[in-house]
Order: sequence, then structure tokens, then C-alpha cells
Amino acid sequence: MNLLNIAKEYFKFFKLKDIENLKNLFDKDISLQDWEIDVEGLNNVIEKNIEIFTELDDFELIINQLYLIDNIVFAEIDIITGGAKVSVLDKIEFNDNYKIQKITAYKG
Repeated sequence: MNLLNIAKEYFKFFKLKDIENLKNLFDKDISLQDWEIDVEGLNNVIEKNIEIFTELDDFELIINQLYLIDNIVFAEIDIITGGAKVSVLDKIEFNDNYKIQKITAYKG
């Protein structure tokens, strides 16, 4: 299983606001952390994603670069909404079953 492809699927589903397909990529014990968010557990992460999608409304997500180190994908992305661009580094950690177990996002 190619973790880079799974990460690309994650961003595709995120961009489409496709909660059901995102849920299928996540481990039941997933955690999500960024500069404002810190949640754990599948239901909490799904709820937080729904909130994010509501807040962002229309947005563009651009993947600039993906890097794979062991079971971790680092993604340099840009999120553009309301004319403002935010550069983000996502650290996506996978478990042995190729499910996303932790997402940490760094603004910068």
C-alpha cells in the first residue's frame, strides 16, 4: 500500500468535503492537532472536520510537495480562502493497517 497515494486521497476528500470517505481513511483512535485544534477519537475528528468545512465554505487546497519517511507523510500545502493564503505543513502518521492515526498541522 502506497502511503503517498493514501495522503493524496485524504487531501482529495478533504477538498471535496467528503466526510464518509475521510472517515474510511481514519483509524478509530485518530487525533487531530493544529495551532487551534486538539481533538482525539474518530467521532471528534469527524465533527471537527465538519466545523472546518463550514468555516472555510469555499476554499482551494494546493499540494506543493509530499515527503514520505517511514510511516509518516509530510505535506506542504496552501489553503486559499477569501483571498487569503495560508501555508501549512501537515504531518500525517499512519498505523500498520494503513489508516491515518494522527494529523498534526503547522501553520507557517
